[in-house]
Amino acid sequence: MNTHEQFIAPETARLAKQAGFDWECTTYYIEEYNPSVDAYCGEYRFNEMRGMVYPNPNDAEHHDFYFKKGTMFEHKVETFSAPTQAVLQRWLREVKNMRLTVLPWIGRNDKTEWSYITGRFYDQIKLSRAIGNEYSFDTYEAALEAGLQKCLTLIIEKQ
Repeated sequence: MNTHEQFIAPETARLAKQAGFDWECTTYYIEEYNPSVDAYCGEYRFNEMRGMVYPNPNDAEHHDFYFKKGTMFEHKVETFSAPTQAVLQRWLREVKNMRLTVLPWIGRNDKTEWSYITGRFYDQIKLSRAIGNEYSFDTYEAALEAGLQKCLTLIIEKQ
């Protein structure tokens, strides 16, 4: 049995930063350098700071790293905190008052599929599942990741 928690994907981490996620983490994503084209490529590598806490992602002084090549080149490398899905779900609940629930249901060919419910606690429940649409997922973790992205997008749109 795998007891490891799932870390959020790089795109979810980017959305979390935009939505104001500011809890300290020991894990983060950092932009990758591609030596074959001598540039940063927009892909992200997962890193863990053992025994250290990654600073508040909204604190620009401590958040973004700068790398110099030669004497004339400077590139600001993007970094994003990478909490687990459960930690980000808790932040949404406690800080942003957002509900996110993942539910199983019997889908095509009697196969268990997953969907999510999202919204503010005071709103009516909005069930996001419908058979055969974009809200049907093969795993709990995939449904949770999609739900996290949906909640973060709603927050960003209302800022």
